Amino acid sequence: MKYLFLVAIFLVMGCEKEPIMDASNNQIPDITHLDDIMIPVKEGVWCLFFYNVWSKNCLEMRGRIEALSENPAFDVVHFGEIAYDSHLTIARYFAVNGFPTVLIFKNGLERRRYLGSEHSLAILEKALMDML
Repeated sequence: MKYLFLVAIFLVMGCEKEPIMDASNNQIPDITHLDDIMIPVKEGVWCLFFYNVWSKNCLEMRGRIEALSENPAFDVVHFGEIAYDSHLTIARYFAVNGFPTVLIFKNGLERRRYLGSEHSLAILEKALMDML
């Protein structure tokens, strides 16, 4: 019985979640260092997408963020995505504790925060339009 318990612990600890999306397969720039975003986010409108490659909710939200980034109405909006697990320093700086999380900034001030995948494309579009 003791050995069965140890085997179960070993199996659980050794499990890694499999990626369900290719995070490099889009036109949204990957932000990998805090310095890459600190100065730029201070000017204009920014939409930052925090995600994990193994999350179904992130996969669902990714489609909406990609649609926004491809919409000509938002050509002046800057988009960036941050892999939550890979770049915890950036996530902690922006106080992102879950995913997917979408942050919308205008001139350096966070104006909107959306946690989870239940936010429709229309809600996100309206939030960005309000910033322009």
